[in-house]
Amino acid sequence: MLAHDLFTDRPERATWHFTLRDRELGEVELGETLQIHLIELRKAERLGRLSPALSAWIACLLHNLDEAAMNPITHPPVRQALKRLEELYSDEELRLIIQRREQALMDEQDALAWATQEGQQKGAASVLEGLLERRFGELPATLRHRLRQASAAQLQAWSLNVFDAQCVEEVFR
Repeated sequence: MLAHDLFTDRPERATWHFTLRDRELGEVELGETLQIHLIELRKAERLGRLSPALSAWIACLLHNLDEAAMNPITHPPVRQALKRLEELYSDEELRLIIQRREQALMDEQDALAWATQEGQQKGAASVLEGLLERRFGELPATLRHRLRQASAAQLQAWSLNVFDAQCVEEVFR
């Protein structure tokens, strides 16, 4: 189940069923062994062509915090799920645990993004340093330090300057 539209070029269809086939022998497939069933929830809700039970579940998944949207739902399993969610939301300790976990996941993503950017910058500085040494010989320590402290935009500009510079100092102008 997807909370977003995956196949935006097919607005008339929200449910999908995929089977896996061999690339060379298309008649050989995994069949019942491995299948993927997708429901684009927002699209399915817009189209309104599903059974009342499935429509109730979709509404629950997309709008469970919206009391006005949940009140008309009468499907017993969904009502039971909503009751359980209400119990979970009212448990302050559990809510704090969930919030801490969500914060930890966001912190992890931020740290990974920072590390990726930092690694890319260090890599770009290293490549530029190698190009400069190949073209102009060993670099003074002051220029190496400037390379390591430079922003990504500055490294890119300096990289382009390598082509026209007659001396290493012209690269850093």
